Amino acid sequence: MATKMEVNTDGRVRKRLTLKEKKEILRLYPKQICMNEVMRLFDIKSRTTVVRLEKKREFFLSVQENDKISKKIHRKRKFEEVEEILLDFVEENNKRDMPISRNDLKQEALNIARRLQIEGFTGSNGWIQKFMKRNDLGSISLHVVGEEAAASQEVADNWIANDVPNITQPYRNENSFNCDETGTQYRALPKKTLARKGQEKCGKVNKERLSVLFCCSAAG
Repeated sequence: MATKMEVNTDGRVRKRLTLKEKKEILRLYPKQICMNEVMRLFDIKSRTTVVRLEKKREFFLSVQENDKISKKIHRKRKFEEVEEILLDFVEENNKRDMPISRNDLKQEALNIARRLQIEGFTGSNGWIQKFMKRNDLGSISLHVVGEEAAASQEVADNWIANDVPNITQPYRNENSFNCDETGTQYRALPKKTLARKGQEKCGKVNKERLSVLFCCSAAG
């Protein structure tokens, strides 16, 4: 059976593996060769292809090579092409530490269907939920990298109560000023993202912000 090549409407070439090739991949991976080597030998463009094949290892190794079963294996699930590209989108954003939500997932799925000119796809909440279940995706909290306290609260309270009055005593209220800095995180990106369940590390919370300095005299 010859290897089939498919061209998506966005110009990407996608290879459809034969049953014989799938069996050979599962025989070699992961005990004899690594994933990168598998992808090179069989001209596979996405790691997702190998991961999904590994999940169905027992099924493919047990199937006999005949035309009837081969056709059944290659029968495409409805909107499968949207699913494959959407999964690549999730993995690419995880690599770039870009958080994605279910709404992002739905919008991207609709965009993919529109680019592929696929009719009847609505990206319903039910389809998104099943997509996440099929690909073992869940919501993962991003790592928060914060600033540790520079001084204890007790030391700060003591300084305010005892030292500040002595420091400010020689000055009039209108000549005494206090200022403090804060920030506004104007991008407001999600603090969680979608990734494979059990994935230990997946990006950091975006802390890009505008700094604001407030200043006021003791006279108000």
